[in-house]
Amino acid sequence: MLLSEAITMTLRRTGLNTSNTSNKDQARLYLNAIANRIVSRARWWFLYKTDTITTTLTNTSVGTFTSDLTTDFITLTAHGLSDTNAIVVDSSGTLPAGLAASTTYYVRDKTDDTFKLSASSGGTAIDITNNGTGTHTAYTQPGTRTYALAADVLTPHSFVDETNGNLLPFKGWDYLSAVDPERDETGDVDTITVEGIDSSGLTVVAVYPKHSTASETIRYHYYAYIPDWSSGNDNDNLDQYLPQIMQPALFYGAAELYCQEKGDSEASGENRGEYEGVIDSGLNQNLRMWGNRKFRRMGDEVDSSGGFDFHVKEGSLSA
Repeated sequence: MLLSEAITMTLRRTGLNTSNTSNKDQARLYLNAIANRIVSRARWWFLYKTDTITTTLTNTSVGTFTSDLTTDFITLTAHGLSDTNAIVVDSSGTLPAGLAASTTYYVRDKTDDTFKLSASSGGTAIDITNNGTGTHTAYTQPGTRTYALAADVLTPHSFVDETNGNLLPFKGWDYLSAVDPERDETGDVDTITVEGIDSSGLTVVAVYPKHSTASETIRYHYYAYIPDWSSGNDNDNLDQYLPQIMQPALFYGAAELYCQEKGDSEASGENRGEYEGVIDSGLNQNLRMWGNRKFRRMGDEVDSSGGFDFHVKEGSLSA
């Protein structure tokens, strides 16, 4: 079923003109309200999803350097680096022999203005055999700390580092304030914390500590919601939002809301009965999909009539 067909069914059940643009717009609002009601009714199997985030590194220039093939020291005045810091190097010409672009190196034997490089943290210093040509630049690669999740995330549930298979604990925003108030610790990611939402309304999480040497793929599982539909979604197939067995609940519920607003209690009750019949079938399927395990509806306060009370306050349909 397309969203446009659900709109048409809603209008037919209320005896309204199915071609009237204003009617269609208002019916779409009712369908959005019912989609939210359905999401809140139970922990539906079809709303559990997975996605991934890939952590990223950003090149930040430390400055230009020269090399000494006699001592293997790199000279970079007031570099501010510490032993074991990870850096990458690049050149406008050719790098000193022994170094390669887009390769992670580690600082060792640092002084205020010099240091050596190794291929691994604490490893043997790299033997520089010529000084190369052009201008050489060193970069740190701080990891990005925060990442936005998928647009339809309602509640994140679990995070797994696909590099090593480790389950990453998901903790509250105050965790980072306690363990890393400066938000600058680096290493292998071992915890995910909630950060809030961004200006686009997306759920944002933070990784702790910030990774420093390579990108990591983190798979997460979450409970989704159905985003509000606009006229641009009218040709959407509703199969991408909820299974076919559940789709009639949309137009039955939307018609119920219209009749409720107009004071037609008989028609409202009839549509509510049809709605509940579809929901009951969905709940039975939900139980089977969870392996016949007992499941709890969304919140202890949810009653048998369907989740929460919704009263339409904006606009009305017109014939």
